[in-house]
Amino acid sequence: MKTRDFIKWEEQSTRLVVPPGTRHGAALTVPGKVIEKLMAQKSKPSP
Repeated sequence: MKTRDFIKWEEQSTRLVVPPGTRHGAALTVPGKVIEKLMAQKSKPSP
């Protein structure tokens, strides 16, 4: 759903594309560089 004023709503289901297996929650596009940084931090040992 899409709205500008929280009164009138527009259906957007036909425009939505999600990865296979996505269930509930939020899905968003993340730039590859951000993912690379996060993955690099994940592999570092914690203090």
